[in-house]
Amino acid sequence: MKKVVVVGDTSVGKTSLVGKYVDGCFAGEHFATVGVDFRCKNKSLSIWDTGGQERFKSITKSYFKGAHAVILVYACDCEESFLNLINWLVTIESSVDEDVVKVLIANKSDIEDISVSHKKGRIFAEENDMLFYTCSSVTGENIDEVFDRIIDELREIDTTDAITHHKDSFLLESCSETTRPKKKKRRCALFGGFGSKKKTRKKDGLIN
Repeated sequence: MKKVVVVGDTSVGKTSLVGKYVDGCFAGEHFATVGVDFRCKNKSLSIWDTGGQERFKSITKSYFKGAHAVILVYACDCEESFLNLINWLVTIESSVDEDVVKVLIANKSDIEDISVSHKKGRIFAEENDMLFYTCSSVTGENIDEVFDRIIDELREIDTTDAITHHKDSFLLESCSETTRPKKKKRRCALFGGFGSKKKTRKKDGLIN
């Protein structure tokens, strides 16, 4: 099972996104996540929904350990949540492995009066090597697509790692075969009465 951590400022809709994906429904009421909430679906992903309040950031950071993917969420109608992305990204990159899958979600895309354009979000994602999606927990826009893409990306990473490991093992085995020293034949020295006398040649003839 792959670990996915969902982070971002409070009230950007992280819990609603996870709930829409796992349960297929939208919870209209907002309840702030206290610490970390753990959800699963299809035995493929374990989803860690984290609290966005400042007081939970130290706790949240500890849950990045072992993460295979991180979803960073901001709200289209909250510019502050977008401006805080860089702080979240610093925390993410100092806490996870280099090959972790990173996704940026512009949430609440169903709202007409947005304060952050999707273009800004897309540029931020491209500059920081992240996948980018606009999502809505109300309409369900792109939510399944996000998690399906994460699963596909993780499978590709696993396949690449397996091939690399196989090649490395093959190279090590081949190297060990080619560099294995050949056994030298033992030679017996002949001395005195233990063998025939050795003849030496001088310029003026053969002597014993």
